[in-house]
Amino acid sequence: MSRLPHVRLTFGSRRRAPPSLAFLASTDDVFEEFEETERTMTHNVTATIDESRVEAFAGKVVQEAGGALNAALVVIGDRLGLWRAMGDGEPVTSQLAARTGTHERYVREWLGAQAAGGYVTYEPDGDSYTLPPEEAPCRVC
Repeated sequence: MSRLPHVRLTFGSRRRAPPSLAFLASTDDVFEEFEETERTMTHNVTATIDESRVEAFAGKVVQEAGGALNAALVVIGDRLGLWRAMGDGEPVTSQLAARTGTHERYVREWLGAQAAGGYVTYEPDGDSYTLPPEEAPCRVC
């Protein structure tokens, strides 16, 4: 049978009860002063950390954050007609801005972000971007 910690009540004090023991106080002139007479037990836990699992989890967090941030760019691409203009599967460069009536610099930045997220493929020899034909039906509305 385990013993509970000893609680000593002091009556006649004008101090208020601590919030954790306020339910014991029935009037303002009651204060509960408590002390533990039992030993406090501590338990130390030593865990072995698998570095590959830590790296995998960190990669997952970064991937989720990147996906969340890129979601707005996907919507912008849809609203500006960028996905539809790329729907033919032909590589595009700055002519995508001319096709959609948008600013070339913003389209370049948008394309770079979509390539980094894996939504379009980048071809460095032609400095062009392509929407893979397998993904076009999902992107072109």
